[in-house]
Amino acid sequence: MEDRLLIERCKQGDANALCRIYDKYREPLLVLAIALTGNISEAEDVLHDVFLSFARNLDTFRLTGKLKAYLAVCVVNQIRNHLKRAKYRQAVDLDQLEVLASSQRGPVNAAVCNEQLHLIGQAMIQLPLEQRSVIVLHIHAGMTFRGIAKQLKLPVATAKSRYRYGITKLRSILNHEVTS
Repeated sequence: MEDRLLIERCKQGDANALCRIYDKYREPLLVLAIALTGNISEAEDVLHDVFLSFARNLDTFRLTGKLKAYLAVCVVNQIRNHLKRAKYRQAVDLDQLEVLASSQRGPVNAAVCNEQLHLIGQAMIQLPLEQRSVIVLHIHAGMTFRGIAKQLKLPVATAKSRYRYGITKLRSILNHEVTS
């Protein structure tokens, strides 16, 4: 309910409401974008573009579901468009992830989290974008397969299979990393 009120306030020109939406969803959307791009600078650019587009189109925007899910799909679409244009694919840089991971944790937790982020990031970037997108929308954005399928214009069975194949490949990649 809070999101709907914030959107209405944004439509009335309240810049603070837009700032509250940005503050509320910036970090989870940034993590999502990093998982998909493997690069924090690129992820920040994507996030900027998504919020800029969101702000520009507020007049015609109508929220039909959850705002976080809508913005997450916007992030995925923005990255897909960028990847099509630039054919971009790069490994995750641990130094970039440390900045995000250590900002809210103590030193021991930050070290463990950084290592886990590095391993997961390296594994995620090896997946095809189609699988990465479904995985992060389901796990990170909390979307159902039906919602993912609707937003990505896929059959539900395709969304489920992309998730299943992606998770299987992630397990394989991560198990290889652990045993190496």
